[in-house]
Amino acid sequence: MNDIRLNNLEVLKKGSKIKDFDSEYSMFKSKINKMLSDNPDCTPILIIITGSSSYKLDLEESDLDGKGVYIQDLDSILSELKIGQANSLKYKPQIGESSENGKKAKEDIVLYELGRYLELLQDNNPNILEIFSSPDDCIVYKHPIWDELVNTLKNSDVLTKKCYHTFHSYASQQIKKASGLNKKINNPIDKERKTPIDFSYVIFDDDSTMNLRSYLEKNKLDQRMCGLTKTSHAKDLYSLYYDIQSAKSFSKHEDIKIREEHRVSKKLSGETMGFGYKGIIKENEENTEISNEIRVSSVPTSEKRMCIMSYNKDGYMTYCKRIYCVLG
Repeated sequence: MNDIRLNNLEVLKKGSKIKDFDSEYSMFKSKINKMLSDNPDCTPILIIITGSSSYKLDLEESDLDGKGVYIQDLDSILSELKIGQANSLKYKPQIGESSENGKKAKEDIVLYELGRYLELLQDNNPNILEIFSSPDDCIVYKHPIWDELVNTLKNSDVLTKKCYHTFHSYASQQIKKASGLNKKINNPIDKERKTPIDFSYVIFDDDSTMNLRSYLEKNKLDQRMCGLTKTSHAKDLYSLYYDIQSAKSFSKHEDIKIREEHRVSKKLSGETMGFGYKGIIKENEENTEISNEIRVSSVPTSEKRMCIMSYNKDGYMTYCKRIYCVLG
């Protein structure tokens, strides 16, 4: 393992809001030591703290992120040399934290091989420029060769017009993320996703209305035992019927013992359990509403309608689009 001495970061610690900075930094150093132990052919020339702590935006629960640059041993890159080329399998453009349980771990610390770093710097990559201009209080380790490199680069016009495009693209992505977060904050999505039932309303004889879900709960009606038929020449207007016999056998609002007794009685008498209405929308085996479509059923002409139901389909479609914009 490379024997390097990491700075104590006392200045950064004084201005940090992290609850237990010493423990967090101790964990950070352990990660660095493990990375270098796993890659003994990589000699670091710079390791810095990046992210919220470097911008004085950290919170009590924040962790320490880091980036850096290293030089890979030439013997390692050129081992098993093929004529005319280096062995690319031995070259390490960057190193990070190891995978955990076969899954890639979140890389809070990433170190770049010097050649790869200069390649990205040439493209004016924002994250790479951050390394180039790191403040002194965020430097965990620095080899003297780094200062020579920085001085050389500063005199070679390292910043070009590419900087405009890379930063503009980066800023646009951040604005897009912030806009999505703003939508989520100012237009919060309900914990439980709504279904067409939440956008349907019962119309009473006196022209008053009630949300369909409230109506079903108030009258202890199971939506699975409901049957809908379309009202002619009326958009998204339905007649609602209720299968009482089927409800006595299967409704969640009925006592389990009563349901079992009713099913046994029906079987013994050879009667059907009900009319087989499809319900208002489809449910899965866990009785979770999973459909985005209203269902219609075949209802005997002798059955008496319970009420008229209006479905605000346009409102539900707008709701679905809003969820897609916020979560997508």
